[in-house]
Amino acid sequence: MEKKVVLIASVLKPVNDPRMYEKIGMALFRQGKYEVHIAGFCSHKHVRDEKFKFHVILCANRLSWKRFAAPVIFYKKMLKVKPDVVVVCTPDLLIVTALYRILFRPLFLYDVRENYYLNLVHTHSFPLYIRNLFALFVRAAEWLTHPLIDRYVLAEKCYVQELPFIKNRYTVLENKYQPKSDVLVVPRRRTFFRLLYTGTIAETYGVFEAISLVRKLHQADGRYTLTIIGYAAQPSVRNRVRKETSGCSYIRVIGLDYPVPHAEIIRCINLSDIALTPYLPNRSTRDKIPTKFYEYIYHRIPFVIQSNPAWEAFTLPYRAAITLDFTNPDLSEFLASIHSYAFYQTPFAYRHLIFNLEKLSKVFSNKIYQFN
Repeated sequence: MEKKVVLIASVLKPVNDPRMYEKIGMALFRQGKYEVHIAGFCSHKHVRDEKFKFHVILCANRLSWKRFAAPVIFYKKMLKVKPDVVVVCTPDLLIVTALYRILFRPLFLYDVRENYYLNLVHTHSFPLYIRNLFALFVRAAEWLTHPLIDRYVLAEKCYVQELPFIKNRYTVLENKYQPKSDVLVVPRRRTFFRLLYTGTIAETYGVFEAISLVRKLHQADGRYTLTIIGYAAQPSVRNRVRKETSGCSYIRVIGLDYPVPHAEIIRCINLSDIALTPYLPNRSTRDKIPTKFYEYIYHRIPFVIQSNPAWEAFTLPYRAAITLDFTNPDLSEFLASIHSYAFYQTPFAYRHLIFNLEKLSKVFSNKIYQFN
């Protein structure tokens, strides 16, 4: 049987992005029915994997004029690859994919990773004078193209209520963890001196609160250290991180200027004692369950969350996290909590933390997607 061609694409996510590459891409490859292409942002490290074909459609700052050329580059890629299925993971590519859908009739899936409209309006990712303009463009693109989208794949349950245009054409496929092996993690004794911040490095996600907290802890006890690993898309954030960590030998920054391979993040998780998730209160993140929560719980690393009913309800059954007001932390209370709380003392099923490959397979094997 001739393999069908699937093209998975994003503008700002690297070609080796875990959801595009390790989760969706790998699951489709294992079915043996698809030739998988992945298009995205250039990776810091060259990606070598003969199972997939990688295409770079952007390698520049997110506010560079080259970003506006990315949809044109992607359209040319589609003409060359001739995909039977296009999985779009960013609103930047919706309009050109809709045009291709009209002309060549591939299946069109929209993998909704974020509520991009809320992100733009409620975060500082872009300067104020263009933030609302970009938000309106994103929502307009989503509304204009929704009649042509065959299926929405949602990374968060809350998007069902937040995105009215999806109607009943959706599958919730939460962005859970996809481990490299089936070996279960055994809890280990921790000293709580090695702190960790992983993922997107941004003001909204509280990186500066994490730095401030560890500075205070280190002043009280020189054994406290912090590892920050991830990518900061905004030059202003990168510059401020460098400034605030300058001269702080106890704070190590990995990445910052480039997307970090996911395997390196997992390695740091396993070398650390406790992780910080100092998300500042924000409408765009309030109801989401960050992927790092699944990663931390799977690897049984305790973590600290900002008080949030959704996050507290999610972490409580695992006894995985304690809460802290990162904007005004009480150090004595914080230290007492981490040393007295019985982390991970309740047995739990790991399957609830793992990316649902079977559900993904059903999305592609459903009769709606039978190829002619």
